[in-house]
Amino acid sequence: MGQSKHYMMHMQEVRAWASDVGVRAGLFTVCERHHLLSISDSTAEVKAYRIGNAMITSGEITDVDRLDLSDAIKKLFEQTAYDCPQCTDEDAE
Repeated sequence: MGQSKHYMMHMQEVRAWASDVGVRAGLFTVCERHHLLSISDSTAEVKAYRIGNAMITSGEITDVDRLDLSDAIKKLFEQTAYDCPQCTDEDAE
């Protein structure tokens, strides 16, 4: 497998961990109908960083750099809506 493929797979893993950490922190919720993230408590962003760091320290998360995880949480937060986009589209119809 090429180096770029490995990097892409690693970044998918980091994004999955960022999503999981955000849900654990209460930053995100997962839509039951569409399985998409939405922001549930924007004040929980710092809590998500702390939980992610604690999970790395405890060994629950391995092979993920703290900075990569923090960056992924921030990017996911910036790209996520406050409501499930598909539910919002269905309500508008």
